[in-house]
Amino acid sequence: MGTQQRFHFMLLLLPLLLLSPACSIDALNPPVLGGWKQISNVKGDTHVQYLANFAVSRTYTKLVLLSVLEAQVQTVSGLNYRMVIQAKDAECAKTYVAVVWEKPLQDTRNLVSFHRVLS
Repeated sequence: MGTQQRFHFMLLLLPLLLLSPACSIDALNPPVLGGWKQISNVKGDTHVQYLANFAVSRTYTKLVLLSVLEAQVQTVSGLNYRMVIQAKDAECAKTYVAVVWEKPLQDTRNLVSFHRVLS
């Protein structure tokens, strides 16, 4: 391949490289594989609210979800959502940590763990 042909080839590749996902801003700060990533604005995130209600509904006690305090997501074979929530039982409001595994494309989710945070 001559010098001029290589130059034209590189000119053709340049737009592909610039539009590549690897060149996006997220590539400057990639998540750690298998690590937890903080979800911002959990109060306004309807999916996080849905998963928190799902978690509370799968417990054996009668809890009412009050709020989601924080949430994180982890990419696995699907997605793990770890949420710190406040829920009320018959006595008073308490803080819990719930982990929900979800496979969104298959519309599948399971409650992995749910435990009270002792203060």
